[in-house]
Amino acid sequence: MPERSLDAVETGSRGGHARPLATRFTAGAIRAAVNVLYRIEPLGLVNYSRSPSTLIVFHHRSDADGPIIASVLTEGRDVLLPGVLPNFVAREDMCSAGFLRGYLENWPWWIRELTGRIDVHGVLGALRASPMRRVRERSLGEVLADVRDVIGDPPLERVLRPAALAKLQAADPLAVPSMTVSQVLQPRHRRVLQEQAGLGALRRDAFRALKPYQRRVIRAQLQRLAGLLERGEPVQIAPEGVVSQDGRVRRPRAGLHTLINAPRAGVRVLPVGLSYDFMTGGRPRVLVSIGREHTDLVGLSRLETDRRVSRAIAQGTALTVTQLASERLLRAREEGTTVSWKTLSGYLAEAVACEGAAGRVIDPRLRSETGRQQRLRSYLRYVLGHGLLRRAGGGRYQVAAPPPGRGAGRGPGEDVIAYAVNELNAVRSGSWMC
Repeated sequence: MPERSLDAVETGSRGGHARPLATRFTAGAIRAAVNVLYRIEPLGLVNYSRSPSTLIVFHHRSDADGPIIASVLTEGRDVLLPGVLPNFVAREDMCSAGFLRGYLENWPWWIRELTGRIDVHGVLGALRASPMRRVRERSLGEVLADVRDVIGDPPLERVLRPAALAKLQAADPLAVPSMTVSQVLQPRHRRVLQEQAGLGALRRDAFRALKPYQRRVIRAQLQRLAGLLERGEPVQIAPEGVVSQDGRVRRPRAGLHTLINAPRAGVRVLPVGLSYDFMTGGRPRVLVSIGREHTDLVGLSRLETDRRVSRAIAQGTALTVTQLASERLLRAREEGTTVSWKTLSGYLAEAVACEGAAGRVIDPRLRSETGRQQRLRSYLRYVLGHGLLRRAGGGRYQVAAPPPGRGAGRGPGEDVIAYAVNELNAVRSGSWMC
């Protein structure tokens, strides 16, 4: 993305004063929207001291994570006050023209075309967004645009690896190897240009030519974020950089270590655990667990920093019926056995006691027998209604086989039971899971 685009977004976010009315209106609208879509229940909000230079970290579960956390941390506060509304790190392509067109890929075409014309710079500026480049996830169009800006306008066959070129031609027969980069970067090739590619699609010479440029861009973006922390403002970031597609947690990217150590001001790290109790029907409950602030991370190695931050987020993440009951269903599915209400109820009670004894945060509604029964009934309605569980007679249930060829994601047809268990195991392990 051109430097002036980065500067435009950064200017809109700096200090929270450049657009106070827009910030207040947009933040209020976002808060209203997330409260309509989710039932948000904060835990441990007293741990947020609102001290200067706070780096708010969380494991990335959904695109709604950032707005939900900001809504909780600014609830009942005047967002015009400096430093109250956190700056947040946004994926850089959100600032690109037509981002919403590609992002809403499953929406009707006419909605995508209309939203694709929206320039989101103003909204991101009002929300105090700071763009961050994700090199591994860059689309083919973004990679080729970098080639054009840094190298020039060579033919595709000189910059793309044979495998990437073959994939491009299979998806778009109009794209031939002799075409130049500029000839491919046209609206008629838009669909294929949105495909994720990363720098791995490039030939070695092109990769080497682009690598210093990518480093300069990322370094400048991290310096901007470090500058915000230096001035005492809060910054909100998901250290892994991308939404987890299977419930596991990956190792934080190098930017986390930089942001903790680069500012001269002492940085406080505030871990936030997000639990989407999504397998209970209706508006999903989201438990937002605010952990203890950490001021002892400066000067550590990157490996130790990553471990401590991941552990702090995991230890504060609340466990719900979605994760705990799904573990019992997954076991039954793997063993080919049936389960009953009594089996699930007893297992849930034992799991709550065991996890609580281990010091893990438990959904407060699971602490009482009445609350467990209510949550379990909602869970059972969900899994039966979504075909994850089938009645087998005699008050017993058979767990359905996982969708063929699917991972443990949360999209339509995905293996949500495995996803929920991966979340549970990530909390137990207290660190990333490769």
